[in-house]
Amino acid sequence: MKRWSFLIVAFLLVLSVITAALAEGEGDPGDADAAKTVIVNAGAAEESAEFKTIQAAIDSIAGKEDKTGWIISVKNGEYDRFTVPKGISALTIQGESRDGVVVKTLMNTERASQWDNGGINIHGSNVTLKTMTVLAGSSTVAWADAAISTHHGASGGKGVSLTVEGCTVTGENAKYGIFWDCDRVEVMSCAISGFSNAIEYMCDNFSIPAGETYKMTGNTIMGCGFAIHGYMGGGEGGGVLEISGNTVSGTDALRTKVIVQQNAANTLKADIKNNRFENVVIGLVNLRGEGETVSEPLEANTLGKNCFYVEAIEPGTIDFYSTYRAPQSGNGHWELTGIDDFEVDWGKNPDGTKAYIEDVVAKANAAGSKTLSLTGIDENNLIKTFTWFKDGIYWVTDPDEPMPTPEPTPGPTGSGSTIIAGTPTPAPIPLDPPTTGDEGGFGLYLAAAAGAALLMLALVSRKKEG
Repeated sequence: MKRWSFLIVAFLLVLSVITAALAEGEGDPGDADAAKTVIVNAGAAEESAEFKTIQAAIDSIAGKEDKTGWIISVKNGEYDRFTVPKGISALTIQGESRDGVVVKTLMNTERASQWDNGGINIHGSNVTLKTMTVLAGSSTVAWADAAISTHHGASGGKGVSLTVEGCTVTGENAKYGIFWDCDRVEVMSCAISGFSNAIEYMCDNFSIPAGETYKMTGNTIMGCGFAIHGYMGGGEGGGVLEISGNTVSGTDALRTKVIVQQNAANTLKADIKNNRFENVVIGLVNLRGEGETVSEPLEANTLGKNCFYVEAIEPGTIDFYSTYRAPQSGNGHWELTGIDDFEVDWGKNPDGTKAYIEDVVAKANAAGSKTLSLTGIDENNLIKTFTWFKDGIYWVTDPDEPMPTPEPTPGPTGSGSTIIAGTPTPAPIPLDPPTTGDEGGFGLYLAAAAGAALLMLALVSRKKEG
């Protein structure tokens, strides 16, 4: 009787595993992805079902009744810029390899419409760009010229959202790398260089909803006047803009700026942490409310030479306007750069501004102070400094001051990247293989085979004993 019980259990095991394997195969999510995937291949033959341009693939989706959840898989090659129109949602455009898929933008191209910003235009919702290189040239024709842009004045950016992940975006002294003025944008594990402003946002009508976090994480930004810069000022917010795990480097002559500003109360919180900065200015404007600065910038980041932090409000008061702070460790001094003229007409500063600033800087340096507070000559003669002039005053680290040795800094959780100071491209970290799709099904079939072997062994044993 025990032998028969063993046979029954073995048979049921095989039956259940085979049934599960077959069911998994029938419901394989990979099948659904394949059904909604179109291929782009610059070298495709004329009779091929593959598209030769990314725009042609997008247009084919735009012409369908179902415009949601498509994947455009782009094979290695060189491609022209493209536009994702409104109405398309949950679209992923993914390159075969980061260096192999090259999209050229802003290179003396004609503007197709007033909402064409010369580069990749994203006007759809929940669009993702992954694993490609974008070459932006040097165009600065229009005010919103960008390698990648969400600007669409007719809609005011409503309903537009974008994620850029694992891309290289390179300009030749161009204006904007990634420009957004819409509901949501995230930039992760990208290398951006050669722009006046690497990531620029002008969100007059938008804020980050309470409980949500928008991420600028795991990026390497080099040779840009502004790494991350912009403001929010509309709607009910209170969510977090997280700037973390990035490597940002400016030059001795021109600091790279990381600046977050809110133009209306409670539109966002700033969390700047776990970054590696060198020749960088961190600036927070109008974020003095309780909890609006999540992490202390000077303590939560690894700071190399010539880094400092500015906290400011606009409009200011005689009690507080702009306060400059250098790291507590290390030695250095405050310096008037001459890059900005504090007395230009558009700054609307009062007579005596330059003498006032020179006096405050001289006294701070004489006292060895790492804090510089600038408000005004008196309450009727306030002086605009950081809120209008970002490069007028720098902290300069002493030349013989030892700086932190660059060490690998982990990227954000789940980013699959490691950022090392001075390294333009994140190094991939192998991730665990998927347990669904073809590989998951294969595992179930192996289990079924093992069960079958167990049953065969039992039958042989039964026969011998008989």
